[in-house]
Amino acid sequence: MSSFVHPQPAVFPPQQPDDLNSPALFKDNITLVQSQISTVRSLAREALNAIKGTYQPGSSSAHAAENLAALRQSLQTLNELLYTTGVGSLPLLPPETTEPPTEEQLADQANKAITTLFTLHTRMQETAAVAANIMAAPEQAPRR
Repeated sequence: MSSFVHPQPAVFPPQQPDDLNSPALFKDNITLVQSQISTVRSLAREALNAIKGTYQPGSSSAHAAENLAALRQSLQTLNELLYTTGVGSLPLLPPETTEPPTEEQLADQANKAITTLFTLHTRMQETAAVAANIMAAPEQAPRR
């Protein structure tokens, strides 16, 4: 009889808990998303530094291209993670935040964003109307 204990086979992907809406699973998902965001930030800094370095004499753009490809892949992973975990529907606070914003602060932020978007949309409509009026105006004969 052998005293060797066979390890349990790893289950991949990990088994999902019975309750997909459990607070523990949600906290784990938030932690996972925050770590992925940290990875994206780090890769973005590396890519930016690599892009700045490509303008130095004697350097190539291959390193910057590799960093950008890694950043693109990390962003796709983050996007899928936000979508599949449901965390993407919530505002994400930086990990160093100790106190979440109040409901009034969130409402003010939302109102400011809506106002800004409405103003931008109104300007675009006005600009389009001016361009349409110019295009519809009959051409005048040149003055002599």
